[in-house]
Amino acid sequence: MNRFLMSLLSVFVLLLTLTAHAQAPAAPELLLPPQDKAVIIRLDGPVDDIMLASLKRRTQQALQGGAQLIILEVETYGGQITSALAISKYIKSVPVPVAAWVNDKAYSAGVLITLACNPVLMAPQASMGDCEPIEVVMGRAQALDPELRAKFSSPILQELANSAQRNKVPEVLTRAMVLREVEVWELWNPQAAKPETRYVDGPTRQKMLKETLPLPDGTLVPAWQDRHAQPIDSKDTLLTIGTEQALAMGLAQRSARDQQELLTWLNVRGEVQTLTYNWTEHLARWLVLWEIRALFFVAMLILAYLEISHPGASIFGLGAVVCLGILVAAPYFTGTASTWEIITIIVGVLLVAADIMLHGGMGFLTPPGVILVAVGLIGTFIPPDPDGGSWPSSPAMWGGMQIGACVVVFGSVFSVGVMLGLARYLHMVPGFRRLQLQPAAAAMIGPVRDDLSNTASDAVFPGAMGLAETDLRPAGKVRFGTHLVDVTTRGDYIARGTAVDVVEVSGLAVVVKPHSQKAN
Repeated sequence: MNRFLMSLLSVFVLLLTLTAHAQAPAAPELLLPPQDKAVIIRLDGPVDDIMLASLKRRTQQALQGGAQLIILEVETYGGQITSALAISKYIKSVPVPVAAWVNDKAYSAGVLITLACNPVLMAPQASMGDCEPIEVVMGRAQALDPELRAKFSSPILQELANSAQRNKVPEVLTRAMVLREVEVWELWNPQAAKPETRYVDGPTRQKMLKETLPLPDGTLVPAWQDRHAQPIDSKDTLLTIGTEQALAMGLAQRSARDQQELLTWLNVRGEVQTLTYNWTEHLARWLVLWEIRALFFVAMLILAYLEISHPGASIFGLGAVVCLGILVAAPYFTGTASTWEIITIIVGVLLVAADIMLHGGMGFLTPPGVILVAVGLIGTFIPPDPDGGSWPSSPAMWGGMQIGACVVVFGSVFSVGVMLGLARYLHMVPGFRRLQLQPAAAAMIGPVRDDLSNTASDAVFPGAMGLAETDLRPAGKVRFGTHLVDVTTRGDYIARGTAVDVVEVSGLAVVVKPHSQKAN
């Protein structure tokens, strides 16, 4: 009897277990076949050419290491359209699966990057969307006028449409992220044998609501109904969605709280490697800030002045060249500077250098050279045109030109002030005394004397003209009649054999400047 009751109880428990399993929803399947090696590439910060170059570098490193899966951990507010389009196209060319994990936010250009991947996973509190092209002018974001918006939106819509087709998601969702006038409705057909949900725009909704479906008794009922009383995304707004909406719409396939859950859904069973930005890429991001570039511009001008006033020192000229190289290289690697700006700067520098070497000073070649350098530097502040144009055709391009002009103009004015101070007081700095000849008069109190300690006051006075016996760098020797006197300039370099005028005589120094004509 007891055995019989125990058997009935066992059968009852088994039936309950089978019923529970039958009623429980099936567990979601893993997204990919087993992956033996995966590489996580983190993409954070602004989207620019540095991110593009870094992604290519790290992807090639991963492929050479035998990676079967690349996971892009995306966290960005957006950036340059041209860079985002290039990144999207590059992702689609990678020979292994590329998944995206939105670990917080993927806005604007970040949407192009995310939707180029397949599959897409999101953290529970993540969000993405709002891919409308905007302009950042003087640090402030602003909307484009309709003509420019249509021009810049075209390549974005084309790339997102391609991503939507590849990932089999409704194209209207990507269009609603770019165009404010596109509204999104959720329709469903509860009368069908297998209920279906669709996301459509306003005109498509009107057509689908008119469709009918016959019931078994012949009655015609609407085939589609609004799932909600209001559109998911109305006009005058841009579609921005969280993780739950992305999963429902098919824009994302799974939600992953952390890296471990991410790897579980992607079926990664082997080695996992994480690749980040290297120090040179971080440095390039820092060097492209306009405040930092302004400092390097001022440093370049001051070092160039010190090299001209102290020829032969070389260290100042080398420093000026390094500063100029940084001013050009940083925007070039971020995608702001192009070839024409670099060529313009090089030609300008060569003109100034030729003027100094051929004429011993600033002649007729210097003004056009300086103008070319200034134009080239200003051009490196102008962001590229997504349509491929070169002349500033948008507020952001004009804003970049304004920032570049301010850096060049105000940086030059500030540098001139520093140069005037250096010309007057630099010879007092101990370290610089070894780089220039010091006038003997600097140690005397009383009348001016020559090298033979003879009084030379009768020949040396304000307005007197002499002949430079040595290069003045800015100190040297000038002959006034029979007197050879130590003098100094206001910081100018004066070549040997140049006629000079005395502009100031004191017990400490004789200050001269170039005469209007060369001495015979």
